[in-house]
Amino acid sequence: MGVGMSHLLQAKIEQHYQDIQVSACIGKAELRDYLQNNEVDFIISTVELEKVGIPYITISPLLEAKDKDKLNTFLTEMENHQQAGRKEKVLTQLVRGDLVHLHVDKEHPFQVIEMLGNVLYEKGFVRKDFIHSALLRERKSSTSIGGSIAIPHGSPTMVNRSAIAIALLKEPLDWGNEQVSIVFMLAITTGDPKLNRHAVGQIVGYSETPSFIQSLKESKNVKEFLEKLK
Repeated sequence: MGVGMSHLLQAKIEQHYQDIQVSACIGKAELRDYLQNNEVDFIISTVELEKVGIPYITISPLLEAKDKDKLNTFLTEMENHQQAGRKEKVLTQLVRGDLVHLHVDKEHPFQVIEMLGNVLYEKGFVRKDFIHSALLRERKSSTSIGGSIAIPHGSPTMVNRSAIAIALLKEPLDWGNEQVSIVFMLAITTGDPKLNRHAVGQIVGYSETPSFIQSLKESKNVKEFLEKLK
């Protein structure tokens, strides 16, 4: 409908959607070159587009009520997709190769908790008393969550930097009323409540996928384990 009408749409969007930053207002013929040289999250267009490779929505430059509804739905879906992407990346952010130990041979859950706690302490992620708080927490009730997984954790007030240490056990251990083969020790600071929820949610998702857990158990080295975790 012409760049003039698109500028009208831009003005309306900037007025009604102050959290959207408009990168540019361009014609369809300029789009390919623009995308090659600039990063954008999505496109709001007044004409249909083909093979742009990023999300886009087509609405009227008049931005009537039905267009606002359509745009609101589009933005909600974009936000949900971004949040899902962030959740998927949580464990990748928190797990380092030197925090993962395979073929761990221990006879009791407390020994595994102490070992992983010491790993986190030696790397500077937690204070020494974090280990004691994790053991006390485990004595109160088992942190096994089903699916061969346990998630022991200490007090977040004793965490310097958020991280997760992992033990892949050589043989399953009796952990509460369940058998556990993979232990994720959570050390999340008080300032990261969302990070904690996302991490636990992702691990719970693993526990409900037996084939994936079996795949993790079969990892031959830390690199392979981390690639699967991603």
